[in-house]
Amino acid sequence: MKNTYYNNNQQYKRPLNRAEQVILHAKIQEGNIDAKNTIISSCIPLVINIAKKFSFNNKHIDIEDMIQEGNIALIKAVENWDVQKGSITTVATWCVRNKLIDMINDSRYTIKYPYSLSRRASEELRKINNINSNDIDYIATETGLAKQRVKKLLSISSRNIR
Repeated sequence: MKNTYYNNNQQYKRPLNRAEQVILHAKIQEGNIDAKNTIISSCIPLVINIAKKFSFNNKHIDIEDMIQEGNIALIKAVENWDVQKGSITTVATWCVRNKLIDMINDSRYTIKYPYSLSRRASEELRKINNINSNDIDYIATETGLAKQRVKKLLSISSRNIR
């Protein structure tokens, strides 16, 4: 297996105990960015672990994308974390899971087309829009496109079909 971001957990810091979290939280409140980075880097293996679990049943999203979204959620969790309400791992787990669930739900119905297809469709739509007619036969003869293709492109655009 290749050496990727989610396979190389050795580069991150060990999990923090409660006393270390309290000390680092106090430093974060004072504006210490190094303390914030220490907490974030200690929780990255947690994000990777959660993303791996979510990617098991979701083959339409790359695990690297899930980890990236999880890292964004982790950063927001650290920024909004209150040490009195719980440990950072609890807060981060909740935030990362919710973010990944939202990501999966948002992308479930998205169909990704190759760029060449979308470029071709936009060029054909531009040709159709330059013609001042709504007659499919006339548009097909003027553009050199098949009638079925013209119908499909017109159903995408906002023009009325006759």
